[in-house]
Amino acid sequence: AGGVGIAATQLCKTVKDVTVFGTASASKHETISEGGVTHPIDYRTKDYVEEVRKISPKGLDVILDPLGGSDTHKAYNLLKPMGKLITYGAANMLAGQKKNLLAVAKNWYHQFSIHTLSLIQGNKSVCGFHLGYLDGEMELITQAMNTIMDLYKEGKIKPRIDSTWHLEQ
Repeated sequence: AGGVGIAATQLCKTVKDVTVFGTASASKHETISEGGVTHPIDYRTKDYVEEVRKISPKGLDVILDPLGGSDTHKAYNLLKPMGKLITYGAANMLAGQKKNLLAVAKNWYHQFSIHTLSLIQGNKSVCGFHLGYLDGEMELITQAMNTIMDLYKEGKIKPRIDSTWHLEQ
């Protein structure tokens, strides 16, 4: 139900016959369903791995992971053969009211790691994405932005504005 999730859902809707699973608190299910999420799952009250397996026993083709830590391992295990896990964040490292060094170290230790042989045997792929490290790839960024702008002009994607604020605020 955050900005990246809403944008990803809109982009998914531009692909034919896509089923979108989305995890969010129950209060956000109506909003994400209206935005294109086929199967909203309340991660606070249900095991999302179990819920996904009920609907898609073979797993998923693509998983976007902003969480990191043990959730990346869960996501990897939810992939179908030839599935792709795209990790782009480590929100679990920053969770909680207080950020203390011990909690960060524990989460860092539990970050997902995998051997290449496991990738081959599982017929799965894992990749990372960080826009900040693509600063030398202007041609690639320009091409992606042109595609996104075309989708916007065609009315296939639309930014969702939650609220507006005066500059002083």
